[in-house]
Amino acid sequence: MITGGGDVMPFYLVCDVSWSMRDELPTLRNGISHIKEQIRYDPVLGSAAMVGIITFADTAEVPMRLGRLGDSRIPDINCAGLVQPNYGAAFETLADEWERDYGRLTDSGHRLYRPCAYFLTAGEPSDWDWEDTLDQTLSIEALSSVGVPRYPILAPFGFRDATESTLRRLAYPEGESRWYHAKSASFEDALVGLLGIIMNSLVSTGNTLRGGGFGPVLPPSDDPDISSGTAA
Repeated sequence: MITGGGDVMPFYLVCDVSWSMRDELPTLRNGISHIKEQIRYDPVLGSAAMVGIITFADTAEVPMRLGRLGDSRIPDINCAGLVQPNYGAAFETLADEWERDYGRLTDSGHRLYRPCAYFLTAGEPSDWDWEDTLDQTLSIEALSSVGVPRYPILAPFGFRDATESTLRRLAYPEGESRWYHAKSASFEDALVGLLGIIMNSLVSTGNTLRGGGFGPVLPPSDDPDISSGTAA
């Protein structure tokens, strides 16, 4: 159980583990381990940032619940087999996790900043109604109906078969989120670049909080092989 009060910045890494990601999962785990080390040595992030990991393919799982990353073991992340990504399964699991985490953290006296979910995918969704599921689970209205006044900012990071048009629709909400699309021919380089942006986002958020900020910072990409834009 998380106790002690204090400020908490909740972050979720929502990771596609479908067949299209089969060759990139070792790079993904190494990247998360690198993020862990960076957070450990940052005085603000080390004390305030909490990270959870959700994996999804045709279904979604929670290999690591929200907690301080420095205190957590990075879980094994394995390919789910010959399946395509189901975005709706990820949204439903994220909504359940955030509702649970919001309750336990506020009950423990923590002050919560706006949560952010980094959504990494290498493929197009297999569920045609994923936008309806997003609206029914993670929208302001959906979360307010279950007593959760803060909604996560959903920031999609796509490469391989993920298209820019889908990423634009995934970014939520309008005016607060940003999408990222890696165009590199090397999928390992693309994933490394995307994980680097996530680390920059975490550090930038920590720097903003030092000055009294209240939510995640999603910087534009300065990598010519990674396009980005705000939620449409």
